[in-house]
Amino acid sequence: MKESIAFYSGLFDPFTRGHLNIVIRTLRVYDRIIIGVESGAFTKCDFTQEERVKMAQQSIADILKFKCGPVQFRNEIIGRIRKKPEIVQIIAIKGEVVDAAIHYGATNMIRGVRNETDIHVEEELEDRILLQFRIRNYPLTKKDYELMQTNDEVCHISSTVAKDLCKRGEYIAALHHVTPGVHNMMMPHYLKPKFDELFGGDAELWAILCKVYQKRTWSNFSQVAYLLNRLQIEIVQKGVDSKFEDLQRAMFLCSFKRWPQETVKWLQTRGIISRLENVELIKFLDFETFRKAELLPAEGRLMQRCKLLLLTDKENYSLYLRQTEKGMTPGSYEDIEDIIAYLEESNTDVLTPHELEIVKANIAALSKKEK
Repeated sequence: MKESIAFYSGLFDPFTRGHLNIVIRTLRVYDRIIIGVESGAFTKCDFTQEERVKMAQQSIADILKFKCGPVQFRNEIIGRIRKKPEIVQIIAIKGEVVDAAIHYGATNMIRGVRNETDIHVEEELEDRILLQFRIRNYPLTKKDYELMQTNDEVCHISSTVAKDLCKRGEYIAALHHVTPGVHNMMMPHYLKPKFDELFGGDAELWAILCKVYQKRTWSNFSQVAYLLNRLQIEIVQKGVDSKFEDLQRAMFLCSFKRWPQETVKWLQTRGIISRLENVELIKFLDFETFRKAELLPAEGRLMQRCKLLLLTDKENYSLYLRQTEKGMTPGSYEDIEDIIAYLEESNTDVLTPHELEIVKANIAALSKKEK
């Protein structure tokens, strides 16, 4: 029997959980899928074609590592991809979509749709694409052109919405639209303007942050974005009287594991420390300092609160990492449980009793799953 090859193309700016849903549903029906990332020559994209190809690759890697794709059929398809990785191929389309489909021997064209509006748009596009195939004498007809609808769980997901949320600084909400690895790839693009505003466009420091953060699955650009977003929420909601810009600068810098004295001296020579009211701000997210919470100024306690709130968010990327990574920063489950016990026994107000209960429940569930 002839192998069925589905060709699924789009801008994928960026590649979302909705796109991943279409990939999984397609592999339920077809032997292979080729994901064609279009050039965007006639459309303004936030990311280059090369970046979008890498995001598509990262989405597939994320579903294999974190199992963060759609629930339905997920385990079945993950098993197939692990057994035969070649059933998913991601390419950059240089010319027309139909020429790429012909080159790779596509037997079917797949278009992802979420709702009636998408269906009407795609039906108009269908006639144009089928005409292009006829002009090229390629035997692909209307019966080989399928509109694949996403599940209800991801029908609200959109590349446009994800980008809009990031531009508004709603980085946490954007994480619901993309996988953890893609979120981290997106963040430098949307955090750079804020970094330039806070650090005067220090190119050398930005290069260092990129070199360190982009290779991590934890304490990376996604975490910086989460902390900045959470800090904004905390200050606006509670009216905290703090030097907001100092705290924002600290959030960019505090995701390094340690700040040795040599690094602090380097920052001082760069004039960065002078822009922080308190050099210790950049150290407050070391988990060891939670045991000294009552000794910290209000700024330090606020930063600690923001980081601990990572553990209360079931949709946060840290959940996926804790499901799969062992011995990861910031330490073992025992370390975190020790911190929780300390906070319960102390008179600090870093977390409310209700928030502590959520953290405990999440850690208990994740620890059980790991074992």
